[in-house]
Amino acid sequence: MAGICFYEEGVQTFLGDGKCGFIDKTGKLVIEPKYKKIGYFSEGLAAVSEDSTFTTLGKYGYIDKTGKLVIEPKYSSNGAFSEGLVAVAEQVGKNPDDTPVVKYGYIDKTGKYVIEQDYKLLSSFGDGHAIVAKAFGINQYIIIDKTGKDIKTIQTGSAGNTDYSYQTTFKNSSYEEYAVKDKMPSFNEGLMMTYSRGKSQPTGFTNTKGELEIDLDPRLIGQIRPFSEGFAPVGFEVLKKEELTAIMGSEVMKDFYDWTYIDRKGVMKVKLDDPFQNARPFAEGMAAVIPRTSDRRWAFINTEFKLAIPACFEKVNDFRGGLASVFVVQYANEKKGCEQYFQGTGVGSRDAYIDKTGNVVKPQW
Repeated sequence: MAGICFYEEGVQTFLGDGKCGFIDKTGKLVIEPKYKKIGYFSEGLAAVSEDSTFTTLGKYGYIDKTGKLVIEPKYSSNGAFSEGLVAVAEQVGKNPDDTPVVKYGYIDKTGKYVIEQDYKLLSSFGDGHAIVAKAFGINQYIIIDKTGKDIKTIQTGSAGNTDYSYQTTFKNSSYEEYAVKDKMPSFNEGLMMTYSRGKSQPTGFTNTKGELEIDLDPRLIGQIRPFSEGFAPVGFEVLKKEELTAIMGSEVMKDFYDWTYIDRKGVMKVKLDDPFQNARPFAEGMAAVIPRTSDRRWAFINTEFKLAIPACFEKVNDFRGGLASVFVVQYANEKKGCEQYFQGTGVGSRDAYIDKTGNVVKPQW
């Protein structure tokens, strides 16, 4: 299942009052587009809201794949289920000063609270563990198990794999909307990312016991992404960064790294004399990368780190269920190997689904 939203012609989609539903892999509309906001299906359920807009925080509930509402809409959060649980935030009253009283915790697929403690920051479960914190900005995180038991408290600037982000183009004031976030559990393959300061200085990968298992040198590595299918992308500081900054500007170079992959022993799988401009974790045997020789376009590699689908896309999502959504640009015919994605003169950029051979799957929305 995939989410799809309809908007009136000429309306900015991020501001507009859309109607959202779900299609199957043939493109057939399976769940009526009647929701204002939707999450994605995970473990058979998806978050939906009928009253949430760009300016109004509505209430989310959960539907099953028939469209039946199985958990009542009363949450301000729209997370995805992982290992049978989802982190939620629910307003249960108001303080004397009229500020909301919010209840945080984890519910199961019946809507019952399984873990109900005084945490303000919660992330999804992975490998039987999750990362929580009792307050924002205190640099102290707690590893818990699925009973809510504290396993270990760690002092670190940031922890967990949830809500890691990647840039699809150079970062500047005109392109902030291109910063795309993806979601993973707190732990993936027994490891989570940890940083010594915010998300700007990675220390490495920590296991479910709270032990730093892969220690990285923050003087060399400026960014990391989660382990998946045995490998993790790591971004090394660019060689001759000062000279490049003088040419391209500090804002452009802020999130610019030489990307490679490491295995569970911390060994690099792509040599730094042939790195990627950007790289994402593997999903279903494929990983999205921006090759060094491309003009900031995304491609896909296989687990042998060989190019499987050419660099033809301005934005990409990971493969799920054998398909990946990609953003195809209007001038695809101007790049060799990308001709099949060209839609003809006068047709603008569009989203499409591709399979693992790189072919566009039809019908498209």
